[in-house]
Amino acid sequence: MASAQDITPPLTLEELVTVFRQDVDDLPGDTVNDVNWKNDDTGLLWKNQEIVRYANQAVAEFVVRNPILDQDTKTAVTRIAVLAGTGLYAYDSRILSIRRMKFVDVNGDEHSVVKRTTDWMDRNVTDWDLEASPLEGTVCYYIEDTNHRRIQLYRTPELDGTLHMTVDRLPFEQMVWSKRHLMSPEIDPNHHLDLLDYMKYLGYRKRDAETDDEKMSAAFLNTFTTNVGERPSARLLRVRRQERNNKRRSVGQYF
Repeated sequence: MASAQDITPPLTLEELVTVFRQDVDDLPGDTVNDVNWKNDDTGLLWKNQEIVRYANQAVAEFVVRNPILDQDTKTAVTRIAVLAGTGLYAYDSRILSIRRMKFVDVNGDEHSVVKRTTDWMDRNVTDWDLEASPLEGTVCYYIEDTNHRRIQLYRTPELDGTLHMTVDRLPFEQMVWSKRHLMSPEIDPNHHLDLLDYMKYLGYRKRDAETDDEKMSAAFLNTFTTNVGERPSARLLRVRRQERNNKRRSVGQYF
């Protein structure tokens, strides 16, 4: 019989589900080489689609604790097309926080765009938020609305261009069983096996006489937390989004 130790990172989704099944003793015929369960999970305690859902939730939970740092890849997540005369833009829902931003205009000129708060703008830039006649020019600041996932540029760009961002983000896409040979968790491969602890935490919460085990579930969650770190509170996540890239000259003063 193949052993879980025979499967080493990086893991595909199929390998992740295979190790999960072996760890919880939910394989027909007690062998990982029996391919039938991959196409027909009848009679098994956990269905393949359930375990895939656990795997995606485990990745999402890992990333909340350890965000994916994306340093301006050529994707719609880290780049926003900018039109001259338009200053308000939405950003991708997978972005947890923005670390840096720069604007590259159609001529290839680029410069940093610095995050500011509305309070700072009110104190330092006269009539910055007038909608009737927004001041166009070189983009130098942005104000982030974390609740609605939007950024307001100042000044309003006078040229077309592109915003390039370095961000903390969630995975690009969910893993699916139909692509189990091709898809892998979008995190550091060294932590692929750590996902199993969170998957088992979820698995032993399933409301069924043979799977519901509060003690086992709690133990696996504790192991996951020990290995990957504590989950930040909602308040801390909000503060991180608000304060990320919001440089301070001194306590209580932005610059």
